[in-house]
Amino acid sequence: MGWVILGILVIHIGKRTTGFEIWKRGDKMLPWQYLAIIMCFIINIIAKYLDWGGFKVLLEWNARGPLLFAFQYIYYLAEGFLISLIIVFGQKACEKWFHNEKIPYGGIALGLTWGLVHIFTKGSMVIGILSAIGGFMFGTVYLLVNKDYRKALPIITALFIL
Repeated sequence: MGWVILGILVIHIGKRTTGFEIWKRGDKMLPWQYLAIIMCFIINIIAKYLDWGGFKVLLEWNARGPLLFAFQYIYYLAEGFLISLIIVFGQKACEKWFHNEKIPYGGIALGLTWGLVHIFTKGSMVIGILSAIGGFMFGTVYLLVNKDYRKALPIITALFIL
């Protein structure tokens, strides 16, 4: 719950200090963008299936049982919210600094931080690299939805969970 409150506070402060409206609608998506997002889901699910040795959601359901599973996925929703904010604000900052809107800077920022943290916390270079690639892909999704946070938040969270 604290993470969600912190995320809401970040959105509020970001709007107040910079005028950045995170909830502004993006341009209409083209068919190729939808296809690219579907491909991201396919790649993500296959990578996690190989990493986990099965379908992650089902394995967690079987390992945790209904109550712990529910709490785990509430936690994942909050974590998905926070990683989406890293992407959005990282993208906004780097676009301002580097004057280029085509590079998924937010995904790079997430990939580097998330990847490095997973190397040290999980003690695995492979998990860290997979996390970095995932972060980069999530940032790419933000660009694919034309930086429309209303679309990006549920897609990024679903990619993170699945």
